[in-house]
Amino acid sequence: MDILKSLEPLKKYISPPTCIIDNAIFRLHYKLSVVILVTFAIVVTLRQYFGDPIDCISKDDIPSNLLDTFCWIHTTFSVENAWHKQVGTEVVYPGVDKRTPDEQRVYHAYYQWVCFVLFFQAIFFYVPRYLWKAVEGGRMRSLLLGLGNPIVEENAKSKNIGLLVQYLERNLHNHNFSFYAYVFTEALNLVNVLVQMVLMNKFLHGEFMKYGLEVIKFSEWDYGLRYDPMIRVLVQREMLEDIISRIDIGDWFILDLLAKNLNSHNFKMLVEKYYETLRDSKSV
Repeated sequence: MDILKSLEPLKKYISPPTCIIDNAIFRLHYKLSVVILVTFAIVVTLRQYFGDPIDCISKDDIPSNLLDTFCWIHTTFSVENAWHKQVGTEVVYPGVDKRTPDEQRVYHAYYQWVCFVLFFQAIFFYVPRYLWKAVEGGRMRSLLLGLGNPIVEENAKSKNIGLLVQYLERNLHNHNFSFYAYVFTEALNLVNVLVQMVLMNKFLHGEFMKYGLEVIKFSEWDYGLRYDPMIRVLVQREMLEDIISRIDIGDWFILDLLAKNLNSHNFKMLVEKYYETLRDSKSV
């Protein structure tokens, strides 16, 4: 039971949001990616400090604990020419060979820093979410007014839709900053992925970019509908086109988020009433 209680924050973190302020791809960045990276960082850290992170073999009579500690502190290396020799006849393991005068060594020290790299990767995947949440400031949750529920008392529904329309009319053309901030954080997600790919490739000495192809080659050594549910409640296209022609891109962004959070019936009523309000308004 204690283990289940300790997992409650994780369950809450990965559960679907009650108020949507982004899209599914955005959520993959700060939910799935962060959880995977933090999990592996913890696993690597536990194995590093409480397990047996490295095993060194020597023909000399050296205590294994002492030898493993020495190997962990110091960098290890592989012999470049030994990668192309046949295992079992020429070498005992890929990259491992006897000492020769003209050998080309490739040193590997990255394994000591893996847990830290994974942890900082997780932080950078969450940064765009943190920035967007700070800019959004809980506005969408405040605008829902209970209209995300399919069952709302009729008087309360009419009153809350009226309040929402009043807010949208008074703040017309004032939501552009939110839209541009969201686009910036989305672009930041892309930049984060690309930069991390480049840095990871550098961290692994150029092996990261071609790792997938190498795995495919290795696997061959031993071996010669999207469904969209029908929308039952449709908003008339002419209404949406007229509204879009009168509002800025930031206002459209707020409407898009409302469409994701409101009940479909309530959103249809909101659009119809907003259309009538904008048509009769002199400020547009």
